[in-house]
Amino acid sequence: MEKKRTSEKQVRVIGFLQDEHEIPDVEKFPLPEDYLSKSGFIPKNTREDMMMLKNSWCDESGNVHFSPNYAPDPFIGTDGEVYCLIGNETMKNQNLVLDKISKGNQLLGRVA
Repeated sequence: MEKKRTSEKQVRVIGFLQDEHEIPDVEKFPLPEDYLSKSGFIPKNTREDMMMLKNSWCDESGNVHFSPNYAPDPFIGTDGEVYCLIGNETMKNQNLVLDKISKGNQLLGRVA
């Protein structure tokens, strides 16, 4: 007997690189205003949180950096999908990763 495929929604995990250490605020420059503005799925409040200088910044060369402490909660995208952003430094904390995935799975109930 062949199993039928269902179109169940899943948490979409997006990985990103975080700096290993925090740097002084005087060495941080704001991200460009249009950074990720055309992503097509990031809600305004999530993008605003991401753009905060404590979470992400540019260096003097224009390279984008993310704080080792930036571990946002999963969110429902503007496309109706559930996203979980997990950085490489966050991955070192198994309990935090499991918590984020669990929260993402809870959000699935709101979009399924």
